[in-house]
Amino acid sequence: AGVEPSIGTEEDLRNLVQSAHAQGIRVVLDVIPNHVHEDHAWWRDHPDRFHALGDHSCICGTPSCPWDEHIETCWFADYMPDLDWETPAVSDAVVQSVVDTAIRWDLDGLRIDAVPMVPRAAVRELTWSIQRALEQGPTDFLLLGETFTGPDGWDQLRHNIGPFGLDSQFDFPFMWALRRWLAWGSADAEDAAAAWETSQASWAGSGATMGLFVGNHDVSRFVSEAAGSNTNNPWTAPPGTPSTAAPYRRHLLAQALVLTLPGLPVIWQGDDVGLAGATDPDCRRPMRFSADDGLNDHQVAVLDVTRTLGQARRCSKALRRGTLSLLSVEGHGWAHLRDAGDGSPAVVLVNGSTSPLSLSFEVPTAALAGATEFLDLLGVRPPLVLAPGGATTVTLPPLSASVLLPASSACATSVPASSLPEDP
Repeated sequence: AGVEPSIGTEEDLRNLVQSAHAQGIRVVLDVIPNHVHEDHAWWRDHPDRFHALGDHSCICGTPSCPWDEHIETCWFADYMPDLDWETPAVSDAVVQSVVDTAIRWDLDGLRIDAVPMVPRAAVRELTWSIQRALEQGPTDFLLLGETFTGPDGWDQLRHNIGPFGLDSQFDFPFMWALRRWLAWGSADAEDAAAAWETSQASWAGSGATMGLFVGNHDVSRFVSEAAGSNTNNPWTAPPGTPSTAAPYRRHLLAQALVLTLPGLPVIWQGDDVGLAGATDPDCRRPMRFSADDGLNDHQVAVLDVTRTLGQARRCSKALRRGTLSLLSVEGHGWAHLRDAGDGSPAVVLVNGSTSPLSLSFEVPTAALAGATEFLDLLGVRPPLVLAPGGATTVTLPPLSASVLLPASSACATSVPASSLPEDP
């Protein structure tokens, strides 16, 4: 595999990977084992390696080609020939290409696109080949699968993870639960907690670390859903950029959970700044990076808070590796504890309602390890003193979150605090 000339050169890619590695950043590349573009050399030179459109295949999702009946043989579009994995030459070529690419560019992982559109045996073969070729060194190679599901897709996701499968998949059911609660207001924190617990039970014993996210390249932007402005018409009536703080605050409440719960946080480009957008392709608008690049004040605040959350997770062992305890989930209130047993636990509070909310919870004395004063990295409240062995009651402002770390911890003082967006 080479580099698209309009993007850069092979040397540019090597320099990018080397620079990332020098800063402790691992690089994951997207691969698509299901289909190619009609200009691809494989389609031109080996059409017998593909499902023949109009003969043994059809266009996915059309009336005569329902997804559930043709998912492994249909074409995404009439210009995307679908590879036939039952042809041995396809299996050999795709696996070898993927392994060679990972080695050539010194990659640390792969995101596998459209997992359910290829046979399970293909996923197993790809996984086994990667493990044999690339997991002999000190660092594990990540295989993150994309299996698009609805709100109840736990069984579909479980199907391809485990010791002989993928290391991770995107937890779509929890993403939909976050949207029901924090974007649409059609459910509450208890619904999200139920989805979370079902997810954890579904993955139990698999060894997988599932991907947590608020949106991706196939769904409308969280901010547009929270603003009620998604038109579901990406081509002719895309939603505008919200001008009030509330949609961005709702977005950040979901982002705060994604970045403080156990799992693999995945941020789709643009969700770190709160870009607007309808469904594909409008959710793939060009990235903006600063106010000079066109971000409004609320979006700049989203970027600041996302940075704070990311740096807090990197600094705090509790947020990365700690056990999880749901301290209180009631109505639109949520409180959880992350504890790594190092005397520096993290407490995360969320109020998903548009009114102030009092949240009562108790942090076990053993987890506090003598630490009682906590600082809020999101600046929602002044230093909080937790009552060892007793209940603490906190009143949270509307649509707010707090990430609390012990005042005595290095992370509480080294991670720059930030504030949620506010209307003038």
